[in-house]
Amino acid sequence: EPNDHAALRSFLARGVAHGVPNGYVTSHRKQWWRPQTHAPPPIVATYMARQAPAFALNPDGLLLLNVAHGLYPIAPLSQERLQELVDTLNQTRESYRGRGRTYHGGLEKFEPKEMERLTVDLSPDRVALLCDG
Repeated sequence: EPNDHAALRSFLARGVAHGVPNGYVTSHRKQWWRPQTHAPPPIVATYMARQAPAFALNPDGLLLLNVAHGLYPIAPLSQERLQELVDTLNQTRESYRGRGRTYHGGLEKFEPKEMERLTVDLSPDRVALLCDG
């Protein structure tokens, strides 16, 4: 059965048998990440690269792990307007360089709040985005 998850249960059991839950990090660190529990984002964006972020629609409604940010327009948009928004974001993406955090070697990382500060003019509207990290 595809949802049996036997391999995952076996992996976790090995960790428990080796005392992983009692280790310092696992017993002292607060949870910093968990899988998405809300609606899939209509737009996804890269958040760490040596180039400006790239944007794409999420037509299959995929949930994100931690390889991209999910973007949610505050006001509802039709599929046509979502596509227009993604096209505009990609056409202006070079203007977003330097708005994230730059690390050694030119790696730029956009935290959710930094991604939300990107402005988009989609005539005749100005579109605001929420970002989940």
